[in-house]
Amino acid sequence: MTTHRAPVGRSVRALAQTAIWHQGVLAINVAGLMVTARLLPAEAFGLYAIAFTVFQFAAVLVQFGQDAHLIRGRAVTLAPDALATALGVSVATALVAVAILLGTAATFTSLDLLSDLTPLLAIVAGTVAVLPPILILEASLRRDLQTALIVRIDLACAAIQVAGAIALAVWGAGAAALIGGLFASTVARLLLLLVGHPDRPALRPRLTEWRAAFRFGGTYTATGLLPRASVMLRTMLLASVAGPAALGLLNRAQTLSRLADTAMVDGIKPMVLPVMAAALREGGTGARVYLTKVDHLVAVMWPAAIVIAILAEPLVEVLLGTGWTDTVPLVRILALAILAYPFTRMSTKFFAAIGEEGVMLRIQIVQQVIGFALVAGAAFHSIEAVCVALVAAAWIKAFRIARAVRSLTPYDPGAMRRIQARAAALAAAAALGPAVLTAGGVAGPVATLALGGAAAAAGWSVCAMLTRHPLLVQARRLLGV
Repeated sequence: MTTHRAPVGRSVRALAQTAIWHQGVLAINVAGLMVTARLLPAEAFGLYAIAFTVFQFAAVLVQFGQDAHLIRGRAVTLAPDALATALGVSVATALVAVAILLGTAATFTSLDLLSDLTPLLAIVAGTVAVLPPILILEASLRRDLQTALIVRIDLACAAIQVAGAIALAVWGAGAAALIGGLFASTVARLLLLLVGHPDRPALRPRLTEWRAAFRFGGTYTATGLLPRASVMLRTMLLASVAGPAALGLLNRAQTLSRLADTAMVDGIKPMVLPVMAAALREGGTGARVYLTKVDHLVAVMWPAAIVIAILAEPLVEVLLGTGWTDTVPLVRILALAILAYPFTRMSTKFFAAIGEEGVMLRIQIVQQVIGFALVAGAAFHSIEAVCVALVAAAWIKAFRIARAVRSLTPYDPGAMRRIQARAAALAAAAALGPAVLTAGGVAGPVATLALGGAAAAAGWSVCAMLTRHPLLVQARRLLGV
């Protein structure tokens, strides 16, 4: 008797391919982190944190939800007018963003304010100007789940960004080195997309269908801008209250605490909306999509957050160097926020996929007020208090999103409890080895990190097999086992 193995859908393959290639991107970025942390002081990372939050805000504005608008469409193929309108809207918003950035930089120069930040804002403006055609070219590929080209470009651009940042840091560019690397990689991304796109659409901006584009883009963009604006404002507040050096410590601590989030989510994030939209077009329910998302994320993020907290000391010493030991307690506190991420990550895309983007906007409005108030109050106490405030804000957001999802797409609470229980078992199994190893304290930081990571992976794998976690099922299907 033979068993029939169902073929793996394009959606699963697209996510898996993106996730696998993203590990290469992560490895390059970690290598770059190890080098730049030893070349640049904490103040440089603090200034970079300000400039990068400004870039993220401007990038959401430039996109204006047009990539999501193209991807979630029900039509089999993209109409030329829709592509032209999306590019036209993106170009218009990019011009506004660039003008504001250059005006701000000029104002800082004339008033002799934040002089170290002025060149960074100018570089951010140049980076933002390149984004509109990238938006259209990548959206047309992602909508059809054509990930092969994108993941290769991601890998190449990561290498270019890291190499550029290191070269500029050695040259003595300071914080501008980090933003300069971002500019180089963005230009390279555009060139690679223009050369490699198999069916490159015409890049002629128009506003033929601007009403539909603005109707969706306004709500979607407001939802994305609110958290970016909140992060930008609190970053500037922390810089003014605690100083760029303290902000730099927080920035690096956040980077380390989010390693699992970066490894699992950042790589597949651009493919999430296409996959969700495809699942719903094929008859899937919102509840099933949401539970599957939580099940997969919590199985990795909960164990990883606990392991990162346990191995925080050797992790900081190996990746950042001995001059960054003040980030160890920050990493451990921020790891608690990662436990809430499975319930909040990709939520904007989920609500957009089910046609309820307005719900996420209302959540964001209240959430950003709560989060900013918590962080602003904590900023006047200590950087550790700021980390506690970030953890509290993350969990408040998780509870509010979970409640909204259940009201829109009711699901069995027992299913969610089973998902959480299984993830808790995985976390305990992964944490056992690292906890025993660090308690002994007999190995150096490199050996402790390597052995602790291996023990955590072994414990997680054994538990996943015993509990028959769906992630392993998907892996077997992909491998044909």
